[in-house]
Amino acid sequence: MTRNELSVDERARSLAQAVFKPPLRLPSDAGFPLRAITAGLLPVRLREAYRLPWGRPQRAAFALARGGLRRVGPLVPRQLRDVPQARIAERRIRSSKEIGHGG
Repeated sequence: MTRNELSVDERARSLAQAVFKPPLRLPSDAGFPLRAITAGLLPVRLREAYRLPWGRPQRAAFALARGGLRRVGPLVPRQLRDVPQARIAERRIRSSKEIGHGG
């Protein structure tokens, strides 16, 4: 039996830090919103394993981003809102339903 389990070790944490805080000449807080959103999208287990901060400021930023996306999302054209892989998958699902109902 195989296990589909993701484990986070020091190397993974180091790589995550390189992604979250790249060596750019930006103010240290410039990436805060992106880090908060990314942390909010992760399951609690992974957020804790990566040792990502998830305090009141991060939760507030994530909630603000979610609320904004709910309002703005429907106004964004679908081609910009959905990744190509999602559109392809939706076409496949529609196609398989049509074939199933047509026979």
